[in-house]
Parts: sequence; structure tokens; C-alpha cells
Amino acid sequence: EGAVESVELADGRSIPADLVILGLGMKPNAALAKEAGLALNDQGAILVDQYMRTNDRDIFAVGDCAEKKCFFTGKDAPILLASTAAMEAKIAGSNAFQLRLVRANKGTISTFSTKVFGSTYASAGLTESQAKAEGFTYMVGEYDTMDRHPGSLPDAQKVHIKLLFSKCSGVILGAQIYGGDTVAEIVNILSLAITSGMTATELNTFQTATHPLVSASPIAYPINAAAMNALATNCNHLNQGLVI
Repeated sequence: EGAVESVELADGRSIPADLVILGLGMKPNAALAKEAGLALNDQGAILVDQYMRTNDRDIFAVGDCAEKKCFFTGKDAPILLASTAAMEAKIAGSNAFQLRLVRANKGTISTFSTKVFGSTYASAGLTESQAKAEGFTYMVGEYDTMDRHPGSLPDAQKVHIKLLFSKCSGVILGAQIYGGDTVAEIVNILSLAITSGMTATELNTFQTATHPLVSASPIAYPINAAAMNALATNCNHLNQGLVI
């Protein structure tokens, strides 16, 4: 009937499935830039500096065609996201018009959110596997809560959050969240926290505006609680009983 039934792996195993999503990746469309004599990197993206300038100082490049660098490592990071492109455009626009304060691109933290089958998923910064691969010494804090309080309210949905911090400095490295629609705004807070170099202690104690009908409880707000759990399970000077 033309419907997918399974996925066959290279080792011969077959996994039953009624839906298959293909992530094939994308390549920068930089043909015009190449014709104009602009320098490209090995992936074919336009080389830019931290001000979004190309090797021709009168030409700026932003978006999927422009080179991306990781916020944490400075390595090439071909992340094609609207959040990154919008940030680059604001930097390029400010610098192109020679505003008094020069804006610089510190790198992408791969912030995104998406919705699949009624659940919202979001991420910013490094995942645990990425942090491990790059050799970071990190600590993790996780927490489950409801996005309304009490959780028995109509339309309340469960939220799960995972935060990664540097074990030495406590600076936040990454965040992953899933749950209801509030997740998409929570990750924006965490995006700012990452680019601002906030610590687990600061995220544990920052003040939140909450209301029973629109947010988690102030004593169980996901960011505060996950940061507390990271500190409580990884810092010897805190009581292990503080984990919530």
C-alpha cells in the first residue's frame, strides 16, 4: 500500500516502524559568493569574522550560507537554525551601519524548539554527549515538574529538564527540556543564561514570576530546581538531602 513497515539497518536488523523521519542535512548555497571571489571554508560556507564580515570588508554574510563557530570551542559548527541566523543578522546590520557599539558574534549555541505529536522539545548549548566528547568536566541536574500548579489543573503538562554545568566553575553549558508549550519560552531563558555565563548558584536563586494558571510553582520551577539538584549532588559542601 506504499506505507512504511520497517527500517532495515546495515547489520541486517529490521526495526518495525510506521513513521520514518530522514535527517539528510543541508549544504550552504554560496555559489554567488564564490563567483564574487569571497573565501569559503571546507564545507562551502562563506568565511566570516566575529563581526560577520567576509574577506571583502564591504560585504557581510549571515544565515545558512555563512560559516558558524561553536560558542564553547570555537570549532566549525554547521548549525542551520533561525535562532542563529537572526542573531547574525542583528550583528551584521549593526556593524554595517557603523553604530557606536560594535557587535560581535561569540558563536552559536544551537538554540531551538520544536513540537512533535503534542509535545514540545527544546535545547540550547551542549548535550551531555557533546560535553563528554569535548573533554568538559561537568555536572548534571535534572528535574520533573508540572507546568501549572497544582498539577491537577486542567491542561497541566509534565515538564522534564536537564541542565549541564561546568563542575569546576558552575557555569551552565547546556540545557534540554521537553513537555508542554511553556518549554519553548523556558529554553529562551536558558539561552540567555548560557551566553551570559550564568552559574548553577545564580540559576538556583534567580527570581521567577509565576501564576497557577500559566507556570510551574515557584518552589518547583524547573530551572531553579534542576540547578539545585546539580549543586546538591556534585558539591561536597552541600547536603545530599537537598536533592528535590
